[in-house]
Amino acid sequence: MGSKAESPRNFTNTMRFWHTLPLLAILLMVYISLAVGFALRIPEWQPYDEPWHFTYIDKLAREKRMPTVEESTEVHQPPLYYALMSLTISKRTPYSGICTRLRLSSLIFGVFTLGVIFFTLKKLSICGFHAALITLIVMNIPALIACLSSITNDSAAVLFSALSFLALVHARGKTSSSWHILLGFVAALAMLSKATCLFLVPTIFLFYLLEKTPLKKRFADAAVCFATIGALAGWWYVRNLLLYGDPTGSGEVLKLFEKNTANLLLPREFIRWNALLFHDFWNFQNFLRNKAPGYPSAIDYFQLALSVLPFIGIALYILRKKTLRVATPIGWVFAIAVFSLWLEIYVNSFRVYMPTGRFLFPALLPMFYLWYRGMELAIPLKARTAFFCLAAAVMFAFNIYLLAAVLPPLPPMPFTAPF
Repeated sequence: MGSKAESPRNFTNTMRFWHTLPLLAILLMVYISLAVGFALRIPEWQPYDEPWHFTYIDKLAREKRMPTVEESTEVHQPPLYYALMSLTISKRTPYSGICTRLRLSSLIFGVFTLGVIFFTLKKLSICGFHAALITLIVMNIPALIACLSSITNDSAAVLFSALSFLALVHARGKTSSSWHILLGFVAALAMLSKATCLFLVPTIFLFYLLEKTPLKKRFADAAVCFATIGALAGWWYVRNLLLYGDPTGSGEVLKLFEKNTANLLLPREFIRWNALLFHDFWNFQNFLRNKAPGYPSAIDYFQLALSVLPFIGIALYILRKKTLRVATPIGWVFAIAVFSLWLEIYVNSFRVYMPTGRFLFPALLPMFYLWYRGMELAIPLKARTAFFCLAAAVMFAFNIYLLAAVLPPLPPMPFTAPF
């Protein structure tokens, strides 16, 4: 996707790169306002596993050690996010208000993630105005705001994965090894933030497979990149293999959860699982919707339209042009990235039933790049711009509604403060 679609050059002429920077600054200020609102409105310790993420940080900050399985179900998680967040508290930090403090400190990950998404889309020849609109749509996904406004290592995983895709885009065709070392470096940071970021391994492999540089050069660049990943992140997965017999270490923790009894190979269960994953991706369903009275179901249809339109565009293009060549090499790399992450979540659900949408957030950048390219094929330029504006406005208004009318009356949940 990309080379076959209409190019909005008229917007490129009027919305120069430096003209979009103030717009990006405004978008980030809007995001910070929404994220702070979510961080303050959502009751403490209520989002997914927040007490256990906090315990990990607290043990590192106060006792300079990792928690045990009995102390935190997140002990299997890679340590980077927790190590960074432990720098914001100390032994003398009072527990009163510490949840809000850590939530607000964690917002920086979301701010940088949105900036990375914007600049990567620009690098991929999407005009500044459209890149800003896509960034606005992404930052108004309710589940993303709710997730990045809580204490969770998903924040670091999303940022470093986005940085990995930015580095990957910059590394295309580069003769200098420094770009490939940088790609390995940021990918290693992602894998030290969350084990689901291992989806970057097949993504990077395909990237080098499709590169147009000579085979010997591609092999050398790939070797440098994967050697960097192994040197920086490999120790954690070797440690888990030695301790738990599992590179991710998740097997030890998953023993504490109820095993999946649904046969996900059956068409009915497969469709149901993906539907739950879809809802959770957009709405943090198991948290916002199920626990918040007044959550409007009409938003589902709008989000479904947003998701389906690009596929309609691709199908119409294939029928009209009678060709399956709808993607550039970077489009295929991004498609494999999204598929690899989805497959990882799906396979893990055979052990513990977890159609958890936030696990897809590390692939937000490739997902919305492909979404944009599909929308190019589905809607003419002027109508597409108007639709992007409408989508961003609707989603922003929905988040304001959540803050004003839905989030305050959240009933208590079984989680309690972990101290």
